[in-house]
Amino acid sequence: MRGPLENPAPDLPGANFADTCRVTIPGAHLDAPLVAQMMFGDAPPVWMSALMSLRDKLVSVFGLKPAGNKPFPILTSSPEEVILGMDDRHLDFRIVVAVTAVNAGERQVAVTTLVRTRNGLGRLYLIAVLPFHWVISRAMMFRLARAVS
Repeated sequence: MRGPLENPAPDLPGANFADTCRVTIPGAHLDAPLVAQMMFGDAPPVWMSALMSLRDKLVSVFGLKPAGNKPFPILTSSPEEVILGMDDRHLDFRIVVAVTAVNAGERQVAVTTLVRTRNGLGRLYLIAVLPFHWVISRAMMFRLARAVS
C-alpha cells in the first residue's frame, strides 16, 4: 500500500498517508519486539545517520523536533505488533511492525508507516521526505532480511 488513505487507519485515526513494506524471513523465534529492535534499536548505517543529521539541521529553522540518532519511542508492544511514533506540531507518525507466522520456520514482517499532517508545514515536510522514506524503508527491510538469513 502506498499513498493517501481512503479511510482513517486504526493505529493513527485521520492518517492521510500510509506505506507498507513486507518481507518473509526465516526464524520461528522472531516476534515483533525483536524485529523492531533489530530494525530501529541498533546503530543505523552511516548514510542513514548522515541523512537524519541533515534533516535535523534543516528542520531546526522551523522549530521542529530533532530526530537525532535515538530510537523512536515505543507506544505499544505485543508479540505480534509494536507501534512506534511520536506527535509534533506539523505531523504525527506511527510505525507499525507486525509479525505473523507463514509456516513453522518463516515469519512475514510488515512495516507500515502512517502519517497524519496537521498543517501546511506538515504537508510540505511529507512531500520533501517521501523519496527518502521509500529508500530508507526498503533498505531497512533488506537489512533485516540479510541479518536473519
